[in-house]
Amino acid sequence: MDEKRPIGRSAFLRHGLAQLLGKLVEGLEQVQEQVVPRRFRPPGAQSEPEFLATCQRCNACVRACEPGILMVMRPGHGIATGTPYLEPHSGPCQLCPTLPCIAACPSGALRPIPLDQVRIGMAVLDPVTCIAFHGQQCRVCLDVCPLPGKAIAFEENLPRILEDRCTGCGVCSFACVAQPTAIRIRHL
Repeated sequence: MDEKRPIGRSAFLRHGLAQLLGKLVEGLEQVQEQVVPRRFRPPGAQSEPEFLATCQRCNACVRACEPGILMVMRPGHGIATGTPYLEPHSGPCQLCPTLPCIAACPSGALRPIPLDQVRIGMAVLDPVTCIAFHGQQCRVCLDVCPLPGKAIAFEENLPRILEDRCTGCGVCSFACVAQPTAIRIRHL
């Protein structure tokens, strides 16, 4: 007969508390997603909680954005109201060489970062939609990528996202000629 070793009260309580806290954090993340939908933040943005706590909602980064793609969360988005965000599918970050949005931020919510270390999101390629996977010549994503050969590479005439270097800027998604686009940007 297989006997189970009895568990001590303190071990039982620690294990139970750990499980309870895990479920609580999981529940809070689900509630946060419903109350404050995830948004793509400008280059150099801190983690979402730190960003929301640090951003002064002054819109200096929005005014400094040369391509004019940064938007401001409208009222009704709780603590995210007034914060900058972008939509890579409709207005991709151009990864301006000097990242003026970061330089304009007075609070440190956007911190200086090398261009090749920017992480806004992650490009995800759908081979079912990508015309290169259906025998057509297309290299648009590579041609427009701010980090060609580093974030997107071609192997045997097929595009491949290099996840460790992709900035998630959305330029490839925006320029993709496939309908619907073969490249989507997902949150990190």
